[in-house]
Amino acid sequence: MLTITLICLLAIAAPLTLHAAEQQHRDNPIRKVVTMLQSMQKKVEEEAKTELALFEKYMCYCKTAGGDLDAGITESEAKVESMKAALKSAKEKKNADRS
Repeated sequence: MLTITLICLLAIAAPLTLHAAEQQHRDNPIRKVVTMLQSMQKKVEEEAKTELALFEKYMCYCKTAGGDLDAGITESEAKVESMKAALKSAKEKKNADRS
């Protein structure tokens, strides 16, 4: 009878002991800090990947936009020169028609 009573007590006490150990593990302040730092590390790594992708896109834009801008400036300068020549010839033609 004593053996059965001890077995029953152990059967009841074992889950309580396990629950207490789990509770202590969860409430451990060092564990909380470590878990928080691990989640922060994951978040920072994800943000770094996103920032790297954005940086690469921006650098690509800078490389290609510079060439486009140079071509646009050259084209505009040529157009200004042709417009100056056209204006000068129009003035000369107007002066010639007056004379």
